[in-house]
Amino acid sequence: MANDDIQVRIKELNIDITPQVTKILEQIGVAGVADVRAGSPKDKGTYANSWDSKLENEDTVVIFTDTSKLRNTNMSTLLEKGHQSRNGSWVSPQEHIRPMYNRMKRKYQEELKRIKIQPK
Repeated sequence: MANDDIQVRIKELNIDITPQVTKILEQIGVAGVADVRAGSPKDKGTYANSWDSKLENEDTVVIFTDTSKLRNTNMSTLLEKGHQSRNGSWVSPQEHIRPMYNRMKRKYQEELKRIKIQPK
């Protein structure tokens, strides 16, 4: 049997979804801050109100606490993981960061699926 060469022509697509992804990330940042603020312990509200977000590069959103607004910069870790109180008793963890992360991850993945890809 002869060696048949099969040739396939592939047309290169010029697609840029960066603007759509950036918009989604900005929305995720805003939603994530609202989510983590809602789930944060609210003794005086200072900790909950210290959360903010910013877009880094075109592909990363960071949700963070502004430590200049907090007396204790380890507050997130103490609340999320639990800690020993001043009198020696154990303060149970109050998870609010990981659940927010998981919800925002799912939301991000859903929004990425909705991007309509069109060649330029």
